[in-house]
Amino acid sequence: MKNLKTTLFVMVLFLIFSSAINAQLNNQESKSLIQQELQKHFKSDEPGVTLVVAKEGEIIFLGAAGMANLELNVPMKANNVLRIGSITKQFTAVAILMLQEQGKLNIQDDITKYLPSYPTNGKEITIEHLLTHTSGIRSYTSLSDFMGKIRDDKTTKEMIDIFKDKDMLFEPGEEFSYNNSGYFLLGVIIEKASGMTYEDFIEKNIFEKIGMENSYYGRADQIIPNRASGYELEDDVINAPYLSMTIPYAAGSLLSTVEDLYKWHRAIHNYQVVKKSSLDKAFTPYTLKNGDSTDYGYGWGIDSFYGEKIIQHSGGINGFVTNEMYLPEQDIFIAAFSNGKNPSFFTQLIAAKMIGKYPMTKRKSLSPEVLADYVGIYQVENSKDKRTIKIKGDHLTSFRTGGNLLNLYSFDKDKFYFEKSLDIFEFKRNKEGKVVGIIAQLPNGKIGRAIKTDEKPIERKVVKLDEQTLQKYVGIYEIGPGFALDFSVKDNSLWVIATGEPKLQVFAEGDHKFFLKDVDANLEFKEVENKITEVKVNLGNEIHIAYKK
Repeated sequence: MKNLKTTLFVMVLFLIFSSAINAQLNNQESKSLIQQELQKHFKSDEPGVTLVVAKEGEIIFLGAAGMANLELNVPMKANNVLRIGSITKQFTAVAILMLQEQGKLNIQDDITKYLPSYPTNGKEITIEHLLTHTSGIRSYTSLSDFMGKIRDDKTTKEMIDIFKDKDMLFEPGEEFSYNNSGYFLLGVIIEKASGMTYEDFIEKNIFEKIGMENSYYGRADQIIPNRASGYELEDDVINAPYLSMTIPYAAGSLLSTVEDLYKWHRAIHNYQVVKKSSLDKAFTPYTLKNGDSTDYGYGWGIDSFYGEKIIQHSGGINGFVTNEMYLPEQDIFIAAFSNGKNPSFFTQLIAAKMIGKYPMTKRKSLSPEVLADYVGIYQVENSKDKRTIKIKGDHLTSFRTGGNLLNLYSFDKDKFYFEKSLDIFEFKRNKEGKVVGIIAQLPNGKIGRAIKTDEKPIERKVVKLDEQTLQKYVGIYEIGPGFALDFSVKDNSLWVIATGEPKLQVFAEGDHKFFLKDVDANLEFKEVENKITEVKVNLGNEIHIAYKK
């Protein structure tokens, strides 16, 4: 069920057409563009965003939109303090590099030098493996019972006990798997090597040194001026569930402002915190044992954006979503912190337009007769997944196996883009003009392909059930500790909420059989002695059984 979360597709297309490329914007043009996009993407009565955009060492935009607190009707301001989630990891990584420069540790040290009781089962796990998400240790946030633990304050030992005895995913250095456990352990290593708490080390050696006066280690009981409230979007906006900040710790516990983050960015790149040699390592993608690049250094992701190098990271934590990106070739820095809405597409859009690489022209409406050419099921290259393309009104929809339904809009002949994405599809035709496949590429230049099959999309028929019948399925069905499906009836329809995910409508198509329109998922309930006891969830290539509590 983890795939129920809204995700960007792995395979999408980008092609740059000379007619669609804009000239680079000057600072005044950029400021005007940013203000327009800010108002377009963040409404005044919804959770908001703070934003900083800088170019060549000068802040060209510092502002905000939306609300900092919906209950008190407080608008968001640029100096509001928000949780930054996993952007915390770069502070943790730099703290490790600071301690290495002081001779208090070496990133090639085995972690048992600082965590002697940690069960590595004879495997050599280095500090560098933790920094680069290549340790093979299981991330505690991926464990099935994680959600049931987030409200309770825990010691670092109690947290490590949650994941230390889990089977490893792979041999250290052989694969990349984003890992909060690794950065949690780095926090403990910082404490062991420095003799200070993680909180004190970050505050005294980074925040105070740089002058980040509005940055904090997260505490629920601390009075933090201008702290924004966090929200989550389901049917309606709700207050974010409580999270003890002992849980994210060195992997995601910090709070800051976008202006403070820019101070941090400037200090880092002016080598005020660590030496250039240390920073160069942090900004170099780690190489696996087989020679493949991971696109991740120490605390930052390293990638390409329309042919230019990009240094970036995002964060997601209860009630808050953050994103930062830096294009070093043009010295453009963008950071956006939101208290409920994902700002990643927004920041990418601004960057693409600022550097003159925004690929799309205006959306074009196509008739059903034209759209019919693209309808079909496409086999994804080098994958078991398939992609289903169908018509919805004047546009297409796309389903990848086990994924979410996304709208696909035309902007040129055979060229389409996803809503709230810079990703593009181009449908390919043979010599006879028949659509035979899809070529896909992200803004980072990665390409994927899919071949059109002879299969036809299934048109599913909805069976209308009365409310009394629907009530049989109401209840909480547990897949694993801390993760469940909550079915309810509203407006004579069945709805489901998976733990931590938005509410979705469920449609009947037969006896005890249901499906979702917004996610590639089928549900089949089991009835024993006139009582519903469980539901089988078929999510793409995955099958899960959830038992009624």
